[in-house]
Amino acid sequence: MEPKIARIYQRTFKTQDDAQAFIDATKIVEERVSAVDARYRVYQLREAPLILFEIWEYPDQDAMEWVQTSMEGAGAVPRAFNPDTVSYTADIVVAYDFEE
Repeated sequence: MEPKIARIYQRTFKTQDDAQAFIDATKIVEERVSAVDARYRVYQLREAPLILFEIWEYPDQDAMEWVQTSMEGAGAVPRAFNPDTVSYTADIVVAYDFEE
């Protein structure tokens, strides 16, 4: 898959326990997203462990919409922890994958 669109969520949690519970709950992504090409990553800042970045990459708009529809039922997962969330949609304009 060559990703063309990224959806980026910055989630700021109130406690470390909430951040960890969110990380643990992300297993639902693997269970729900199986019929479309997508990449999913969660990053936790070392300097500020209450902040997580959740990054989705998609090959096209249709794949992004399919995932968003599929994940709507799982939307209660992040809201259960009540994080402050900022989200962005971006076009991927440069992407390099380096492997030895």
